[in-house]
Formats: sequence, C-alpha cells, structure tokens
Amino acid sequence: MTEEQLRQLEAILQVPGGVGRSPRIDLDLSPLRQRLGASKTTIYLWQRGSRPQWRFMRRIADILTVPLPEVVQALWRENVGDPCPCGCGGKKTFPEEFPRATTLAIEIPCAQCGLKRIRRRYGWDQHHKLCPACRNSVGRVERIPFTCVGYWDHDATRPRYATNCRKTRLLAPWQVTKRRRQAEHGQRGRAPNSRFNVSKREYQCAGCSNSERLIALTEEKELKFHAKIKPHQNVPRIRSRKQRLELQRAYSRQMNPNFKPPAHKSGAWNSGRVSPDTTRHLLIRAWSGKELPKSVRLGLCRFCGKLARTTKKAPDFHKSCYLKWLGTPQGARFQSLKTQGLKVSLPPSGPGRPMTEESLKISYAWSVQHYIAGKSYRTIAEEHHINFTSVRGRIRFLIDKLPDPSLLGSRFQRAVRLLLDASRATP
Repeated sequence: MTEEQLRQLEAILQVPGGVGRSPRIDLDLSPLRQRLGASKTTIYLWQRGSRPQWRFMRRIADILTVPLPEVVQALWRENVGDPCPCGCGGKKTFPEEFPRATTLAIEIPCAQCGLKRIRRRYGWDQHHKLCPACRNSVGRVERIPFTCVGYWDHDATRPRYATNCRKTRLLAPWQVTKRRRQAEHGQRGRAPNSRFNVSKREYQCAGCSNSERLIALTEEKELKFHAKIKPHQNVPRIRSRKQRLELQRAYSRQMNPNFKPPAHKSGAWNSGRVSPDTTRHLLIRAWSGKELPKSVRLGLCRFCGKLARTTKKAPDFHKSCYLKWLGTPQGARFQSLKTQGLKVSLPPSGPGRPMTEESLKISYAWSVQHYIAGKSYRTIAEEHHINFTSVRGRIRFLIDKLPDPSLLGSRFQRAVRLLLDASRATP
C-alpha cells in the first residue's frame, strides 16, 4: 500500500460525521483488502457509511498506526469509558467477546456482589443491575399477597366470572414497586390505575380491568345511539347495571349493523332433514372398514331385549323402557330402596346366552354390508374366513333385535329405520 493510499484512507476515517459521509473516492483498495482479509463488498459498504465490525478494528489501527480508542471514536463515534445510556451503571468497553459487534460492549458491575459482566448493547436493551445469582436470591424473598378488588359496575362491585373476584396474587417487593409506579404515572400512554393500593394489599387483575373498560365504552356508545334516535328526549344517565342492559337490548341492532343472523341452510347436514342417500353413504363408510367405530356403543336392553345404541358407555337399557318399568310394583320398590340409600340392582337380563359388545358390533357391521352395501353372505364369509351360514344367522339375529326407532335418540333413528326398511325389502 502506497503512502498516497494511506493518506486518503486516513482522510476518509477523519471526515466529521463518520465513514461514508465524504464524497466517493475512486481508489484501488485491493492491497488494503488483502491485509484486512475483507471482501470488496465489505470495503464498498465502509465507503458508503457502514460500520466496520470489531474483528477489523485492530487491523485498521495497526495499518494506520493509530491508537485503537481513536479508531473506535472515528468509525463508531463512541468513547471507551462512557456510561451506558440505559442507566444500569455500566461503562462502555471493547467487545472482545463479540467479534461481529459494531458498537462497544457494556461492562456492568453487580449492584449487590460487585461481579462484573460484559453485555452486548442494543438500542432497545435495558440491562439488569444484578447478576443472575443475585436475581435468583432476590426471587426467593417472601412475597406479599394482593387481592383483586373486581370492577365497578354502578350498583355493585362485580368480578369477571363470580359475584366476588377475590383473586389472590403473590408479588415480590420489586413487583410491588413497579406496580405502584404504574398506578401513579401510568404505563405506555395509559392513564394511572388507581385500583392498586399497597396499604390495603389490593390490586385489579387483567380480566376485571378489561371488563371495566368494556363497560365504559359500551355505555358511551349506548348514550350516543339514544341521543341520535330520540333527540327530543334528554340523554339519560346510566345509574345501574339493569339500566345499562336495557339500553343494550334496545340498541343492539343499531350498535352492530354488520351483524347478520345465520341464514337457514338446506342440505344434507341440516339438523331438520337428512337425505336417505347421505345416511346410506355414511353407514357404508363407517361399518365397512377394517376397524369398527369406537364412538358407537351397542348393547341389549334388559327390559325389552332389543338393541340399544349410545355414544358414551355401553348401554344396558332404553330410557323409555326404564321409565316404564319404574311404574310397575317391582320398579316402585327399586326406587324406594334406592331413595333410602340401600344397595339395589336392576333385574337380570332375559334368558339366553349374553352377547358381548364386540359380537354385536360385528353383527351390525355385517348387516349394514349385506342390506345397505349389497354384499352377499358368501362374500362376507370369504372375507372373514368363516362359514356363510354363521354370517346369515348372526345377521338375522341382529335384524330381529332392532328396536322401534322411537326408542333410540334422534341421531340413530335414521340409520335404524333405513336398515329395517332395507331388510324388509330384501327377500
């Protein structure tokens, strides 16, 4: 590198305002780039105002034979030893631990134990005055309980979900100080929160604070609509929660003009009507797979002996059959003993071999495949490697056990009715 190049580089570094604010200098800096180990793009960015990273600062100081603090002051416009702008008590120092840094680091002594820490500085960062060990020890101090006061709703102090909030929170001393300052001066442009009281150990939780704010906005909106719709009347003053709710019901449509009730939709999934084709398709898809539905529970009613179907636990009877049995002398005695707290049991099932839930599910699936999907007995038998007479017997047994659809819930009535109609139509 020639003396002329060094003088021009020194001129760039000593221009007031930092690198890049001087006019562009067309200069061959390839020798400088080789000595620094920097790319052409990096040198170009330096000339346009970018700050060199810390890993290049010592090399630049060696090339220019200038003290390192002067190079830092010329390129970064910072001085070693200046206090940290966040007010943590630290001082600026060389960022030896951060080779890609473009600002000086901060050396912070712990306010309690004096341990010095090196932290990288950002424009939005705020450093802790205590080291992690001291912060943990402070966190183990005795916490102070504060109780939520709820929110004011005219004639009563009402909580968010109950008649009295009384939510308790344990606050550390530094949290109490922070909340007290927020209550006095506000936070982030908000008004001060007068609900926080250190002497009474009271505060206002986020839910109650939002509820109180929402009530105030709703009342303001209601009064505006009242004055707009009835200008000849005086604007009332809301004095109770009941009055506020009455105004809200009266002007709910005007305050929410974009709200539209859901339109009546006609289709397969309408709660009123479902087409038979949809029921048939859902039955075939649910009962023709390798695994049977686990959400459907089947059982035999102990009173009428017919099939019972639910979605929670295995059914033992139909509700209508149970209520009808309670009207008999045996059922009245059962209800009387149960009221007295004595141990009683329902009558046993009818004669015959008891059927397991798994066996009933297999028979029901085969009935759907035969009558709804159109499979023959032999096809079902070949798929399960059993005799077709066994398949025929189990399907006929299940069809005989199908109850009147009115005994089942509305969710299962369509499927049972469709299966009954298909079995009667098939010879």
